[in-house]
Amino acid sequence: MTTENPAVHSASLHVLVLGRHQYLIDNVQHILQKAGFTCSGFLDRSEAEAFLRMNQIDLVLVGGGVEPHERQALIELVRSDFPNTKVVEHFGGPATIVSEIRAVLG
Repeated sequence: MTTENPAVHSASLHVLVLGRHQYLIDNVQHILQKAGFTCSGFLDRSEAEAFLRMNQIDLVLVGGGVEPHERQALIELVRSDFPNTKVVEHFGGPATIVSEIRAVLG
């Protein structure tokens, strides 16, 4: 008998997406919502950080096109101020996003 963590498949999990292009963020949000996640997308790191501070976020997904200094600043904030929030740095295409997130969430 195998057991799965039911929270991994719960619609209550909230993913914050930071990306470089709106059309990519829109596509990622669509994919994640179809997989049962709640998703909020941002182009601007400061807006993403403000949202993170005001909401319960389970995972932060950082797109491959985000500038290195912006990426590092957000990751450092999450790790220092939100230790229970997971981080995924995504550099591939949209086909692997859901599996990457589920792998990190366990």
